[in-house]
Amino acid sequence: MLNSSKTYKITAVVPRFSTMIRGGAEKHAYDVLSIFPANCDLTILTSTALDYITWNNYFKPGISIFERFKIERFQNLKTRNIKKFNQLSQKLYSKFPNQSSEEEQDWLECQGPYCPDLIKRIEETKAETDLFIFFSYLYYPILNGIKIVPEKSIFVPMFHDEFPINLIQYKQVYDDKLYYAFNTPEERNLFERVFNFKPSKQTFVGTYIQSSNYDEILTKTQKQKEAKETKILLTIGRMDLGKGIYDLVQNFQRWKDTGNRNCELHLIGANPPKLISKFASKSIRFLGALSEFDKNQEIQNADILINPSSVESFSIVVMEAWFQRTPILVNANSDVLVGHCKRSNGGLWYTDFESFAGTLNFMLNNNEILTQMGNNGRKYVEANFSKDVIKEKWRKLLEINLS
Repeated sequence: MLNSSKTYKITAVVPRFSTMIRGGAEKHAYDVLSIFPANCDLTILTSTALDYITWNNYFKPGISIFERFKIERFQNLKTRNIKKFNQLSQKLYSKFPNQSSEEEQDWLECQGPYCPDLIKRIEETKAETDLFIFFSYLYYPILNGIKIVPEKSIFVPMFHDEFPINLIQYKQVYDDKLYYAFNTPEERNLFERVFNFKPSKQTFVGTYIQSSNYDEILTKTQKQKEAKETKILLTIGRMDLGKGIYDLVQNFQRWKDTGNRNCELHLIGANPPKLISKFASKSIRFLGALSEFDKNQEIQNADILINPSSVESFSIVVMEAWFQRTPILVNANSDVLVGHCKRSNGGLWYTDFESFAGTLNFMLNNNEILTQMGNNGRKYVEANFSKDVIKEKWRKLLEINLS
């Protein structure tokens, strides 16, 4: 057990850190660190960036206090032109597996955020720090920080089935010295398949759904949903081509064009690229970035939440939908999302337009099944991803690593 009379110095490293960031590794880090025991002295090492596309320096470098966290921000020395970075990535990928270590290092610095002073800070404080926690495998501060303190690190990798995971630099650092906190069995399976070993120190944690976020919202009953003339499909997240949004709007438009019922697709997320926003119509509505309250009202009003992404390590928005008893439809190319659906019986999946259209028709034509899926999803979240469940998982994980 943790010594309640002792203060443990814990440092978390995350590429960005702000409550203005409502998803991804950043929200995951904030949520889980917020429920650590009171005798944990928490420091956050992060960049000054708010935008992950350019890594432009937004916050002032230096130390600030927010809630229970001491936040140390370090300037990013290389802002990113995403078009040039994509070209660099394509060049690197075309050479695989014959790329040089220098080419990989150059790519990693451009991937960012390039904060060498953050790495120096880890070196300076490693002796006085009891434990480091690193969030999200992909980025410069994570890879280079773990190199310094592998023996006293918990690694929350958030692996995706994407090309960079195959690069040599990651395989050289992410080894069996680390304690791995995976989000799902599918993420662990991906790791073992790519890295060719089973970590001797590992667990499944995930994150939690904050139930108090929904207390003020008047939940619509399923009968009210059924009574609507127009059915609502909803998707939430980054409006990135890599997140499957383009394929989703194309599939939905094609499905609508075949003479299907009154149905709208609502998309929540900031700044969709023109390639996607050109589909805007009475049936395809881009709602932009919404407050948490408005977002949750949209979830409760939706008949189905769709996650079209093939690159997920957990998916908080799926849990938010299930907590509000909204069933889901997901991209079958994401083992993580399909795994959630199979374990919960809270949703279905599609592989192409034909299965998208067929599965969507089946779900919309079977209200009782939709209701049961939503109820199943709620039970799954309460059993596995409530605040109390995740708090207990992290308590045990900290005990193992701080004893």
